[in-house]
Amino acid sequence: MARGSFLDIGWWLVLLFAISITGLICYTVGTEFVTTMNAMNESFYNETNITLETQHLESANAAIKLGADTSLPIILVMLAVLIVLLMSQARSNPAFIIVAVLLMVILVFLAALMSNIYEQIAFNSTLNNTAAEFTTTTTVWANMPTFVLLLIIIGGIVYYAKPKSTPMGAF
Repeated sequence: MARGSFLDIGWWLVLLFAISITGLICYTVGTEFVTTMNAMNESFYNETNITLETQHLESANAAIKLGADTSLPIILVMLAVLIVLLMSQARSNPAFIIVAVLLMVILVFLAALMSNIYEQIAFNSTLNNTAAEFTTTTTVWANMPTFVLLLIIIGGIVYYAKPKSTPMGAF
């Protein structure tokens, strides 16, 4: 990662996308496995062990859902604050503002593209039921281009509004 540049937002988008998709897939696999274990309950004579294993799997599946769905907004806000703080410490050169604006437009486009990809992956026939349960993740990705635009505006103000007389790292 570059120290305090707009490229950090791109890495941040990729990280959030990976967390979201991994959570959806893990939860779906866990749910299918619990369903299979419940079906095996009728086949085997040792129902107590299978029932206990199913309960453990269901609690693990609930932890996956809690970790993947509930923690995503926390990760989103923490990474946004980190990026703004890094941008406040980086040196800026007004000569490159055209490149920065072009990069900002590309990042908003990338956020919209990743939002559409998430919707296509999450609402296909395999993951549709899981995506309906992951309401926070779905809401975050539906509004991701707007959030990235706000982050870029705040980051741009912080990045280019610093006085030029302070050395790097000084407040």
